[in-house]
Amino acid sequence: MKKVFYILLFAGLSGLKAQNIDVGVGLGLANYWGDLSPAIALGETKASGNVFARLNFNKTWSLTGQLSVLEVSGNDKNFDFNKTRNLNF
Repeated sequence: MKKVFYILLFAGLSGLKAQNIDVGVGLGLANYWGDLSPAIALGETKASGNVFARLNFNKTWSLTGQLSVLEVSGNDKNFDFNKTRNLNF
């Protein structure tokens, strides 16, 4: 009985092809580093996420679409030397 199972399993797997469509999700953190934030301010860190789908045409070519959602902000109040400027977004 085991031999029949292994033969059927091997026969079934030998006909499989690589998948043509990949989908996925991602979660992470977003932060701004620039004129209003010369260093990473942990208080300004926000959650981010994305979803993607990829259509594989063959081993060389594929088409990928991705949607990302994130929020960034910067505030001079996070850094003592910039507080008097009082800029934010």
